Amino acid sequence: MEKDWFLYDREKQQITVRLADKKELRITPADVLLSYFSGGPGGQHLNKTMNGVRLIYHIPYDYLNAFQKTRQLVSRSISQRSKEQNMRQAFDQLAEKVRRYFYMPQKRKKTKVPKGSKEKRLQSKKMRGKLKHDRKMVDY
Repeated sequence: MEKDWFLYDREKQQITVRLADKKELRITPADVLLSYFSGGPGGQHLNKTMNGVRLIYHIPYDYLNAFQKTRQLVSRSISQRSKEQNMRQAFDQLAEKVRRYFYMPQKRKKTKVPKGSKEKRLQSKKMRGKLKHDRKMVDY
């Protein structure tokens, strides 16, 4: 995979993923299902503010990863006091989840064992065998 296969523009809140088959997936806030919630104790004030943010992104069928079982990525944030900060933090989390979802490790190239190291290994095996052979009890 290329080095710049994953791009995340934090200001525009836009995620771009370039896949191996030259397809490009662009995720914008319009593609993400957004909901606000409040959680934990807090009573009336908490019920009025609802500053927690939940983002749900449904991965299109064309881009589904055969190795992953999930079809949607969910991120949520309630750690900040404002909706805007929670929105930014949730989108950061979503970007990281998208990066992990589409990451494909590079395939390892098979290499031959060098002739010199093969000979060295066989030589050390012979030496070890000779050492053990010398310990053998001699039968007269």
